[in-house]
Amino acid sequence: MGKYWPDTAHPKKSNIFWSGQGICYDRICKGSLKKGDKAGSPMVKCKLIEKRDQWVAYLEMKHKRTKSVKFTPEDHQRMKETSYSQDDVKNSIADIILTPNETWFALKKKNYTMTESFFHT
Repeated sequence: MGKYWPDTAHPKKSNIFWSGQGICYDRICKGSLKKGDKAGSPMVKCKLIEKRDQWVAYLEMKHKRTKSVKFTPEDHQRMKETSYSQDDVKNSIADIILTPNETWFALKKKNYTMTESFFHT
């Protein structure tokens, strides 16, 4: 990193200096990748990195939608005056899980439900 000179392998004018045995190009530039399932298969993104990317994309989509929503002064006042206890929030979450709407039910079934055989040995 830093200013590159073709005749110098390790430039001195760098803001970051790397040292140690495990530091290499792949670790710095490909740190979010791991070996594929089979020998010789290409590198793949780590699951946690994929989940993070999905979460960021979801938040960005929500941000775009939220920017387009126009609230009335009455809406703003209602939001300021409304508060929820910790129990209210816990109960709402439990209610969503136990009695999901159609959209959540489909996602829950597709992404979060394990087959019966998963729990049997």
